[in-house]
Amino acid sequence: MTVQQPGWYCNDCGEVVYESADAAVAESAFVRLKSEVDDILSPDEVQRIRKKLRLSQRRAGSLLGGGPRSFQKYESGTDWVSKAMANLLRLLDHEPGLIEHLVSRTQAGGRRVAAGRQRSARNARSTASQG
Repeated sequence: MTVQQPGWYCNDCGEVVYESADAAVAESAFVRLKSEVDDILSPDEVQRIRKKLRLSQRRAGSLLGGGPRSFQKYESGTDWVSKAMANLLRLLDHEPGLIEHLVSRTQAGGRRVAAGRQRSARNARSTASQG
């Protein structure tokens, strides 16, 4: 793998000065190399699968894990996908219908949490009115 590393190169002494944008090029190349060596998904593969599942980056992070900005980082090459996330994405790539199961479980879980909060609020009001 060859990387065209931008920076300020001195032709006389060979010294190099990198700026933050220059370092991002090297980091992105490292993420791509790691994905090949460790058999995890490349940023392009992550994006392809996410789009196939018709998920926004934020929704993918929320539904599949990693947080709201995780997929933005995976797809830009500033962070790499864990082996577990890579395996989950590969399964969903092979069987995209499984995403509906995750969506329904997430929605049901949200309803259970909301119902639990309502019960807690009723119990607190009931206790307060008895005291």
